[in-house]
Amino acid sequence: MHPFEYQKPTERQLDTLSKFRQQYRELCDAISTSYPPGRYRSLALTALEESNLWLNKASVFELYVEKTPEQLAAEEARKRNG
Repeated sequence: MHPFEYQKPTERQLDTLSKFRQQYRELCDAISTSYPPGRYRSLALTALEESNLWLNKASVFELYVEKTPEQLAAEEARKRNG
């Protein structure tokens, strides 16, 4: 999968993205109402936006392959065992 190629999100990925998008909105609103306008608030909001962009990319590229419960369990076992 090429990083500049469009990858259509699966339903599972869309659900995950939607959950995080709502949390990002809430955090953005909290920052915007808790801090006065200025350079540092702007930098914080820009970093939040960048974080959201990277999360979107991770969701599509790292969650792209739907794994079976057996595959997930095998991965976890490999991580635990070194």
